Amino acid sequence: MSLRRFLLLAAVLLTSASGAAEAPISNRLSDHPSPYLAMHGNDPVHWQVWSEAVFARAARENKLVFVSSGYFSCHWCHVMQRESYLDPAIAAYINTHFIPVKIDRELLPAVDAGLIDFVERTRGQAGWPLNVFLTPAGHPLIGILYLPPKTFQSFVDNLVQRWKAEPTQLADMAKSAAEATAVRPSAQTDQRKEPVQLAPLLRQQALAMADELAGGFGEQNKFPMTPQLLALLDVQARDPNEQLAEFLRLTLDQMAARGLRDHLGGGFFRYTVDPTWRTPHYEKMLYDNALLARVYLRAADVLSVPAYRDIARETVDFVIDTLSAPGGGYYAALSAVDDAGVEGGYYLWDREELQRLAGDDWPLLERYWGLDAAAADPSGELLMPAQSVAELAHAVNKPVADVERIVAAMKDRLIQQRFKRSVPVDTKVLAGWNGLLLTALVDAAAQLEAGRSNGRFTLAAAKLRSFILEHFVSGDALVRARADGAPLGAAGLEDYAYVIAGLQRWHEVFGSAQAADGVRIDSLLTQAWARFHGERGWRQGEDVLLQWGSGEPAIADGPMPAPSALLMAASHSAPETSKRLRAALALALPAVERQPFWHASYIGLYR
Repeated sequence: MSLRRFLLLAAVLLTSASGAAEAPISNRLSDHPSPYLAMHGNDPVHWQVWSEAVFARAARENKLVFVSSGYFSCHWCHVMQRESYLDPAIAAYINTHFIPVKIDRELLPAVDAGLIDFVERTRGQAGWPLNVFLTPAGHPLIGILYLPPKTFQSFVDNLVQRWKAEPTQLADMAKSAAEATAVRPSAQTDQRKEPVQLAPLLRQQALAMADELAGGFGEQNKFPMTPQLLALLDVQARDPNEQLAEFLRLTLDQMAARGLRDHLGGGFFRYTVDPTWRTPHYEKMLYDNALLARVYLRAADVLSVPAYRDIARETVDFVIDTLSAPGGGYYAALSAVDDAGVEGGYYLWDREELQRLAGDDWPLLERYWGLDAAAADPSGELLMPAQSVAELAHAVNKPVADVERIVAAMKDRLIQQRFKRSVPVDTKVLAGWNGLLLTALVDAAAQLEAGRSNGRFTLAAAKLRSFILEHFVSGDALVRARADGAPLGAAGLEDYAYVIAGLQRWHEVFGSAQAADGVRIDSLLTQAWARFHGERGWRQGEDVLLQWGSGEPAIADGPMPAPSALLMAASHSAPETSKRLRAALALALPAVERQPFWHASYIGLYR
């Protein structure tokens, strides 16, 4: 059955109704070490963990598996929990007719990636909360994103009736659709292309997608797109182009000056919900900040803008000060909602509070923050400078030093006031994300501390490297995460790729004192190729149970660089993987040529 026919039949599921009853099972998440899963531990939905036992039970009871994937700092995940999963009637219906499974996407990225791919193919877009219904054999049948409770209830009613009436037909349809997407082995050549042949393709496609007024890519939400920015900076360094340079400066200036960045506490939010970088989605992720620090460090040199180093320094300082875990390593994220459940509540201010804190300096600060130009936002004000201190001083005819002192004093008062608030922290410590941070810390140490052995970033990098080797490397293998000091989950391709890249970057800068690093890196590289690469391409994880896809010749860049690209880059100097590397590069090349923007991390591999 073709994928097109599958989509047509799947659409029918939206127009049926009703259900059946089976004995309930109990919620297994209440004491889970993942903060995201634990917060669902008191839901009346009888959530199970992802396991073979789930599918065995689904087969025995002839039920669909309802998989809901999300993460701790996701605003709409909290909303759907509050509206639907805490609703006793909806929960009872789910428990009766499905085997419900909750997934922390940050613990099972390979499963989540497969579900995302399925929903993107069948609905045109994907995101979180991600809700997918699987057959007992593990084939995805249909997926949805956030739905309000009445719509969600109607949807599951329709799905239950259809499954009761035609379980064999629907199971066959899902299986056929999964088989239609499987990658077929193809004849591989050792064809290579010089970077000058691929780099212009990336530059051309990026500029065609560029927002020339506000910077960034796209016309709705604005994401940092750090893999693309890093690749474009490399292209610019090798082959300078003024149009690209102007666009990169515009983008980096806008991201740093507007709402994507926290101008009081430091760090960047995950994205903005508008095209002008003004209104953020308020979660802060470890990986975004690690990658953006590298972007600004690289851009300072390539674009000759020294001020970008200050932004990078502030970003790394934020990570060290805010996300450091007491036992070592760094936490995954800060939530989008505060402890009261208000999205952005930790970061927003009402004008009365600002006036009280500013006192006699309010007129000046109102102008600095641009609050005199618009009516008060009922949800609160996110503070971002409307002009520089020098511009403000000139406008009000005051010495720059005086205005600088007033602004700095106000920021201190605001930060102290914000310390009285609270924002939930996702306390998982993830191997891959800490590997990305290790690379950023080493870059910061190399570029900002001029080789000082007692520099803050140098010491932080050394401590993180030791933590990774002690707590994530187990023999020749990695563990995915640690929570409450205990290992949690199986490592995937991204963990190996990002940890190897971080250790390799450390070895490049400080390797003379750590000769054993090369042996460890080679061992992890060998394991990664053996676990995650085959004749059909790359797998994100091992034994994921999900029956969707069979390998990708070139995993696309997402919010983080494609792990397959980073692993291949790390393998260039490893003789034992050279043959597999050549074959993998040849297999990936058609996808890179066809969509260089979405495979930007591969561009530098073809040299």
